[in-house]
Amino acid sequence: QKDIMDSSLRQHGKVKDSSTVISCRKKDWKPFVLALLFLSPGLNIYYGYTVTSSYHVDSTGQEVEEAKNNNSQSSTTTVFSSFNKHVNFGKFTCGQQISVNQIPPETLAQYEMVYGYNEKATHNSVGHNFFRGPMNNGVELILYLQVCSYTLLNKFWDLAKEHNITRWSAHGGALMGAMCHSSINPWDDDIDITVSSCDKLNEIWDNGGSVSERYPSMKKNQYFWQKGNKKWDGRLVDDNYILIKGDAGPGGNWFKLKSVAQINTRPFRDLSGMDIQCLDDRISKYEKIPMRKSGYRDALTNENVDLQVVEFGPTKVMLVPDNIGKQYVLARYKKKSFCDYPLGTGAPDSIIKNNDESSYSLPRTTAQLDEVLSKWYISPNKRNEWLSKVGKISGNELNVQVPNMDHVEIDNSIALPESCRIGSTTTNGELNVVGFNAGRGTYWAEFASMIETIPELNQPDLIIMSEMDIGMARSGNIHTTRKLAYRLKMNYAWGLEFVELTNGNKEEQEMTRGKENALGLHGNAILSRCPMYDPKIYRDVLEDLYFSNRAHSVNAQGTEKRLGGRMGLYVRTGPVDDEDLLSSSSPELELKSLPPHVVVGSVHKLKEDTLREEIWEYQGFGTFPNISKTEKVTEGGVSQYKHNNLGVVSSGDLASRAYCRENGLRNLDLPQKHKTFPASCEKKQLGLWRGDFFCGDMKASGDDLNILPCYNKTRTETLQISDHSIIQIRLKMNNV
Repeated sequence: QKDIMDSSLRQHGKVKDSSTVISCRKKDWKPFVLALLFLSPGLNIYYGYTVTSSYHVDSTGQEVEEAKNNNSQSSTTTVFSSFNKHVNFGKFTCGQQISVNQIPPETLAQYEMVYGYNEKATHNSVGHNFFRGPMNNGVELILYLQVCSYTLLNKFWDLAKEHNITRWSAHGGALMGAMCHSSINPWDDDIDITVSSCDKLNEIWDNGGSVSERYPSMKKNQYFWQKGNKKWDGRLVDDNYILIKGDAGPGGNWFKLKSVAQINTRPFRDLSGMDIQCLDDRISKYEKIPMRKSGYRDALTNENVDLQVVEFGPTKVMLVPDNIGKQYVLARYKKKSFCDYPLGTGAPDSIIKNNDESSYSLPRTTAQLDEVLSKWYISPNKRNEWLSKVGKISGNELNVQVPNMDHVEIDNSIALPESCRIGSTTTNGELNVVGFNAGRGTYWAEFASMIETIPELNQPDLIIMSEMDIGMARSGNIHTTRKLAYRLKMNYAWGLEFVELTNGNKEEQEMTRGKENALGLHGNAILSRCPMYDPKIYRDVLEDLYFSNRAHSVNAQGTEKRLGGRMGLYVRTGPVDDEDLLSSSSPELELKSLPPHVVVGSVHKLKEDTLREEIWEYQGFGTFPNISKTEKVTEGGVSQYKHNNLGVVSSGDLASRAYCRENGLRNLDLPQKHKTFPASCEKKQLGLWRGDFFCGDMKASGDDLNILPCYNKTRTETLQISDHSIIQIRLKMNNV
């Protein structure tokens, strides 16, 4: 029997081993498929497609034996790891409400992709759906929609098998997602396919049942639409699915497949559903020319061209050959790769160019939180265990269990090299420096919009920030610093100040009731247009009140429980030619041999005498003055490396104004002239006292400026994005 099967496969298909059908053409499979079915009654076959054994999720969400693509290990799919690999879609069914607590924290990376990146600072789109305010339900919604889309694709497989629909392929974003992520694109919520002929779909629709008779209470706009002589009309394929036929698509007749379960739980705003277009009818005007130029149309209609079946989330999808798919993506989206940054056509300005200067690619770090998860992931169970010990042991006893507390995440892949102006004379040796206590970073996009539109803030060389969340429910469970950095085309460094064991203060806990922090991280950040390297964190010992039930102002009257400690994040930043330098750190670095750079510190309530000797040395000031621990510094630091140390600047919500002096720096701001806290947009008041400072050894090119943290949503509506004012100063670099 084995010999008979082997002989048949070798004659009609391309055989990799005795049990694997690599590919076969439609006209070839009849002679041996009967032998296969006879010899292997348990073998499932997708007619004439490239398959091996695996599983997919059927229409009820159950795992069943099915097909797996042999070509899924091609180079195009290894650029990104499978984006949905952390989510077991098989345990979800369309129509089931998905709680974020059912989803592994690794899917925070998926949340990263669906949240924001738009140009108008609304930062709130999920697939084809839009929101107002922070998208705390974004993960749940996008996964819900994707589960339903996978279910629709599985139903289409059933229909294709039953009605002998053998020539079809994903197109658009679905094709790119299949070849880049082996799944729906992370930010997407639907699947688009093209079939070679409408004949079979017309038969299915003609024989369909009445939706209104079976579901009299279903809103008609979910399956019927008409305007003039154009209309969409839906008919039941069975009790669970509706096939809609219409002539109102963008350029031609389309079909849409919809799930009754999704309509019943989350009705569409419009017809929506899985789009199916037909090559033998008028296809979309957006697809017509790209499909013809790339050979997509010919590949789909020529039965001598092998189509491929590839992994696609929990199921499979059919595609045209890779080389044709690449040409299609180039013609349709002007992108060189399946994994080029996918939003819109062409390349947005915010993404760096590839080496060939001809295309832009999405760096893996924007779609994944690998470093964050590998360095700071603490399970919700562990965080709850720590929370239960409040009042029983000190927070410092638990601090030793916090992983990589003094690690710094740096992403130098964002800013274009030519935007680095440190050491340059093109701006008269000046740096534009902005400081901001962002109050969680919730309104990162609104802040970015202010940076882009307020002349004094525009084109900053450095942004020094504190109170920036990662994976906190109160700020949308996102990486707020990364979002801001990609929006402004700046590199970033982020350091951990606190692991938050609650959802924040009383107001924040009320706002996020029933929601869980994905990671519970809170810290400081520095954004720069130049590469950053040699990061350091200097940290206070955690005070008991931060991990206590005793009500106090430092713990939001007992509602906040935290591990970590107040800290200062320091980096060096400037132009770098030696890539090895970016992965090195003190004491390996020899300060005298470094390229020209500026030392930057983001400081949040770090005590003025905490590790001042180490900070003094890091800033390049040499040996700390010969004074006792209790004595105050009376002289400013002098750089020992004037040829390459172009200056020092630090900023933040300082515990004391004396911090500058104790670390060898001058106070660069004018505290008596400009107040910063608490700012009030309603009263148009900068503050009652100075709560945010600039320290440095560079000369200021004028007064520092304080700007109200008020984002004008409309002419009459203003949003306050923090309770601290935004501060700005221009500094003249030393020796430039």
